[in-house]
Amino acid sequence: MMEEMSPDIVLYDMPPALAFDDVIAFRPHFDGVLMVVGGGETRPEDVREVMRRLGEDVPLLGVVLNQAEGEDGSDYSYGY
Repeated sequence: MMEEMSPDIVLYDMPPALAFDDVIAFRPHFDGVLMVVGGGETRPEDVREVMRRLGEDVPLLGVVLNQAEGEDGSDYSYGY
């Protein structure tokens, strides 16, 4: 893929970094991290621990908040 398409950016969808060692093992193949955190699930100390394990030379490019609904989901609507 890299040779044929010459992409500028490649995104790898990896499993949860604290649950599997795949992310740490794959570390030599990426330049930065776009972290997906679960609303109401991911704790700040978990984010810090992932970044500690990845090392200081891996930049955190951004954070995506997933499942950002209210506790019962009633806070989320499109207003229809």
